[in-house]
Amino acid sequence: MTLPPHSETEAYLRNTLDIPPNLPVNLSALPDVSDGKQPPITHMIKLAIWGSKDKMLTLRGIYNAIEDRYPSLKDLQDKPWQVYLTRFWINTKLTKIRSALFGTTYH
Repeated sequence: MTLPPHSETEAYLRNTLDIPPNLPVNLSALPDVSDGKQPPITHMIKLAIWGSKDKMLTLRGIYNAIEDRYPSLKDLQDKPWQVYLTRFWINTKLTKIRSALFGTTYH
């Protein structure tokens, strides 16, 4: 699988996440958490990964990047965003394994 050029990916992220040209494409482009309302976790995941040095992060790296940007999320007793992210991560890995075992037609 060939990945698209970085410029194409950055343009896609800017367009789909409404990031203006004067802002970097990373977690700092998202608004602060206010009144308990946070940006969608999927946006945080995409920008945490894209904003990293190598454009790749481990699950722990994504947690850390999000908690560095949003310290209030780190202090929560219950962390539903981490549960969501972990489930998403596991499902993605299982899909890749199924695809490798059964081919791309497996549903």
